[in-house]
Amino acid sequence: VLEDFSRGKLDLFEQGDPIPKTFEVVGKSSTEEDIVVLRAEEQLSPTLPMPATCGGAGFGQRAFFLGFPYGYSLDDVYQVSLPLAKSATLSHITKDNILLDGFANPGFSSGPVVFQPQEKTESNFCVAGIVTSYPVFEEPVFKMREGEQVEIEYFVENNPEMVHVTPIEVAIHLIE
Repeated sequence: VLEDFSRGKLDLFEQGDPIPKTFEVVGKSSTEEDIVVLRAEEQLSPTLPMPATCGGAGFGQRAFFLGFPYGYSLDDVYQVSLPLAKSATLSHITKDNILLDGFANPGFSSGPVVFQPQEKTESNFCVAGIVTSYPVFEEPVFKMREGEQVEIEYFVENNPEMVHVTPIEVAIHLIE
């Protein structure tokens, strides 16, 4: 989406209204993660003590990912565009990949993944990574014809409830 973008205005949405803000690209991955790190010309939100690290995350631990699935947000409730949160289980963590056992929909891509560190820290949560993808498979549709299942020309999309996450350290490396 931002292939030829280096600096310019992008719209942020508040209560459904576009608000143009100036951004510049400070890092871009050249790998399949497809990550672009932007710097805003002005501070966009309050600063929260939320370290960017996978450190302290453990297998089987609950994590949360944030996003705007199908364009939904909490505008009506809070009068500001807040993302929806979904929970998942940390199933696999390496320096190159995090795998969550959870169900993602369109609109969660590029959203942050947060978790509560197992050890007590200053922060309640840490940012572990960025939702990069979730597999979707086409499954054939069958109908009964003369007592037998017959495949027809339609397919349904099946999401196996696995979410691929790029560790936040990859994004940090892009801006160093």
